[in-house]
Amino acid sequence: MTRQTKYIFRDARIAKNLTITELSAETKIPPATIKAWEAVGSKITIKNLKKISKSLEISPNELIFGESDERILNVSKLTPLQIQLVLNLYLSLRMDED
Repeated sequence: MTRQTKYIFRDARIAKNLTITELSAETKIPPATIKAWEAVGSKITIKNLKKISKSLEISPNELIFGESDERILNVSKLTPLQIQLVLNLYLSLRMDED
């Protein structure tokens, strides 16, 4: 699953005092990909979202939508399928609000 949106990665990365190069090394995601997410919000896979979320210690919800919700489940121990199901449910609920 991919979703195209503007991500909050830059602020979260800076808050953790990480450079793009350091985040790239931690996540094994190319620096150019991270730069694209920060600049224009290019597509991201669930797998990469989980890597970034874990590395920055921030929920996928906050990375994608900029919304902090303490009730959100810590996804670091979920499988990719579980994360996809949670994200699909969340997105369907948000679309119902619009």
